[in-house]
Amino acid sequence: MFLVSICRRGILEPAVELRHLRYFVAVAEMENASRAALKLHVSQPALSRQIRDLEDEIGFSLLERTAKSLRLTDTGRAFLDTCVGGYAVEILRGTVVL
Repeated sequence: MFLVSICRRGILEPAVELRHLRYFVAVAEMENASRAALKLHVSQPALSRQIRDLEDEIGFSLLERTAKSLRLTDTGRAFLDTCVGGYAVEILRGTVVL
């Protein structure tokens, strides 16, 4: 959390971490933060925070939030397909061993 706070103050340049991408892929696939959190073995608030941090870092909203589910925005779909797409998604899912 300290790193996030100093990044927001402009002291250190923030960076997207692999965990952000892994969490985003899980939420995008399940369209539900609670189920994705269970799958990833993290708490739902921590997962939601990491997704918000990713959105803050890249500068746009990836998910449309409703009371019961999450849906990818058009930008979120493009981000998933382009930046995290293909072989990288398989690695992030843990289905490919390097």
